Amino acid sequence: MRERLLIAKSTAVFRAQAESRITQPMLYVKGWPLRMLTDEEADILASVRQEVSALLNLSADHLDRHSIHERYDSLLRAKAIKVGLEGA
Repeated sequence: MRERLLIAKSTAVFRAQAESRITQPMLYVKGWPLRMLTDEEADILASVRQEVSALLNLSADHLDRHSIHERYDSLLRAKAIKVGLEGA
């Protein structure tokens, strides 16, 4: 039990360290991205997602620049449609 607690705590520390590389402008607001990430930001996010996925033994998507840009494009389009429908 104690060993699992120590592992969980160290995992949380490593996860927090990885996620600390995500800057404030890269974060979602109200569940949506505010803008397309730059290539450098997408690379950072991909790296963080890879590290956290490996750390938590997850099978995550969007682990490279291209797929992150595709996902952000999809979300930004969906947001524009939603905002358009709400404003109509």
